[in-house]
Amino acid sequence: AMYFNCCTDKRLDLAAVRGTTQNDILTQTLGYVPYKNVGPQHLLRFACDLIEFTTAQGKVPLWHPINFTGYNYREGGIDAVQELGFVFSNATAHIDELVKRGHEPDGFVSRLAFHLSAHKDFFEEVAKFRAARRIWYRLMKERYGCRDRRSYEFRFHIQTAGSSLTAQQPMVNVVRTAYQALEAVMGGCQSMHTNSYDEAICLPSEEAVLVALRTQQVIQDETRVGYTIDPLAGSYFVESLTAELEQRVWKYMEEIARAGGVVKALESGWLYREMRDAFKKRQAAIEAGVEGMIGVNLYAGNKEYHVPCVFRTNPEAMRIEQERVDRLRQKRDAGRYGRVMDRLRAVVASGENVMPVMMEATRLATTGEICNVYREVLGIWEPPIVV
Repeated sequence: AMYFNCCTDKRLDLAAVRGTTQNDILTQTLGYVPYKNVGPQHLLRFACDLIEFTTAQGKVPLWHPINFTGYNYREGGIDAVQELGFVFSNATAHIDELVKRGHEPDGFVSRLAFHLSAHKDFFEEVAKFRAARRIWYRLMKERYGCRDRRSYEFRFHIQTAGSSLTAQQPMVNVVRTAYQALEAVMGGCQSMHTNSYDEAICLPSEEAVLVALRTQQVIQDETRVGYTIDPLAGSYFVESLTAELEQRVWKYMEEIARAGGVVKALESGWLYREMRDAFKKRQAAIEAGVEGMIGVNLYAGNKEYHVPCVFRTNPEAMRIEQERVDRLRQKRDAGRYGRVMDRLRAVVASGENVMPVMMEATRLATTGEICNVYREVLGIWEPPIVV
């Protein structure tokens, strides 16, 4: 809503505005643990409110209102099959909610986007991306009966795997990132983010960001592997692995369905247990040397490469933001603020789409003040995190 208000203030037509929102319910619960969160069923409702507002109601028709971010869960230790199982079970929960509201899938699914990880196992990741396209096509055609060809198109962005990078011998991360970016291109991604080599140490320095950018440009402009669609198609190994992964993902999605779907699986703690077990399994594999990590359990040696420039945040950043918020509160119309927040309380309690009132609330209130209304009306959910 804040972004849309900024566009409106600049006299931009919202019908022409493009962008993507990352707010699926698993990102808000498994990807990280937000401060005093509301329950999964409410997170699902608010995410679907945005999808409905932008697409079904046609307010911002070119916007991608949600980005199902398997990357965030994959970073917690789950494997390639679990990543797709989480992603597609998550997506179908949102689609089912919108269908319950009376919307035809063809009216909005073409604006749904995905964000996947490009991890260490080169061929497995290529096969994962290929399997993902097959699964999405079958879901849209067979489960939801979509007829629009655009509904069958699987739109995905990748990010190279931050969890594969090391603080030890950090310049090796340049090589890791390059291979992971290459597998993503050969797997058919539409956009990508290449991690900086200093990711395991600090926020990216300018030099590290430039190397990450040049990595993409070498793949695009020098290797030219992206000039061929699905270049590994027909390879016995890749085709076999793609089919295997696809079947394993369907089976894992059935497991999630038996656990009640993503909302109930979050509430019961089932998904948190899956995350815990996957993390412990991967950590044990690294400690046992089954999963090799150069600089950690392979070729560690005594010599360490040093990052030339370590990024440091501005120590005054917090004070600057506090002063900015104080100025907002001093200059805003207190009466109008109170009325808008009362309307927000009423809408949250009623179950109506929150986006229209959010467009006004975000002009007057801070994110924290708005979230406090949600907490006041809906209560605070304690996630059943297990260790």
